[in-house]
Amino acid sequence: MASDAQGALTRLFVEPGAAPHTFDSSSESYEYVSESVKKRGRVIGATGIRGTRSSPKERARLGAYTVGGRIVFNVDPGMLDLWLPRILGGTESVDVFPLAETLPEFGLLFNRVTTTFEYKACQVARTMFHGQAGPGDGDVNLIEMVIEVMAKDEATGTSAPSVTLSTSANTAPYVHSDATFSFNSGARQPREWWVMIDNHLQARWVNSLTATRISARDRTVVCRIAVPYDDDAANLYTQSADGASGTVTLTNGNMSTLFTFANLKPVTESPVTPGKTELELYVNMVARMDGSTRELVVTSDSTA
Repeated sequence: MASDAQGALTRLFVEPGAAPHTFDSSSESYEYVSESVKKRGRVIGATGIRGTRSSPKERARLGAYTVGGRIVFNVDPGMLDLWLPRILGGTESVDVFPLAETLPEFGLLFNRVTTTFEYKACQVARTMFHGQAGPGDGDVNLIEMVIEVMAKDEATGTSAPSVTLSTSANTAPYVHSDATFSFNSGARQPREWWVMIDNHLQARWVNSLTATRISARDRTVVCRIAVPYDDDAANLYTQSADGASGTVTLTNGNMSTLFTFANLKPVTESPVTPGKTELELYVNMVARMDGSTRELVVTSDSTA
C-alpha cells in the first residue's frame, strides 16, 4: 500500500543567487504554512477547420508554460534579513533595506514527499504582509508574509539537502500585538492591516518553451488598514489628497521591523453599517516618492 504524500512532511529550501542552484547544507530552510508554486503547462494546436468538431491528436503540441505561485509564512525577524533584499531589490546596510530597480534571483526546492520540485531563477513578483487582531479561528494573531514568485523553469528529482530548521530567538514569529501604526500625524489601532509590494514582473518567451528573462517593469506599494470608525479615526476619512508620511512598526523585545512610507496618498472608502456591530473604516493608501526619498524603506533588526 502506497504511503500518503502528507503536507506536514514536506520541506522548503532556498538557495540564493542565480542558476544553476546547488542545494546543500548551507541552503536556507523555513517553516511555512502553505504553498502553490507550480508549473502550468499548455497543449496548443488542433484548432483548425477540417470538416468536424473533433480535434486530431497529431495536430496537438506542447506550448510555452508558466512557473510560479505563492508561499505563505508566519514571518519572523530572522527570515526578513534574507527575504527583504529579494522583495525590495536593495542590499542591506546596517539593518536598512532599500528599494532598488532590479531584483535578485534565487532558487526554490520543495521536497513534496514523493519527489522534489526545483524552481529555477525565481524572483519575487508580489509580497503581502498581513496582520489581524484576535482571538478567532486559527492563529489569526500571527502576522503573515505571502510571497508570490515567478520562475523560469521547473525540474524534478533534485537531491534535497540535510538542513536543520533554526531554533534561534529571532525565529519567533511576529504577532499583531507587536505592531504599532502612525498615519496622518496620529497613532492608529487597526483591527486588520496589509502592506503590499508589487514588482510588476514580466516574463519573456522567445524560441523556448520556458521563460528566458524575467524583468521588473514597475512598482506599486500599498498600505491598507481597517480601524474602528470612532472619533479618533474620523480624520482618516477626510485626509488631504497631498498625502502624509506613515509608519508600521513591529517590535518583539530587542528585535524590530519598521516600514517607513515617504508619502501615502489616501483613496476614499466610506464606512458602512454591516449590522448590529461596530462600524469599521477601511483606509487605502498608495505610497509615493517624496523628492528623492523612496516610497518605502524597511529597517529590520533581527538581533535578539
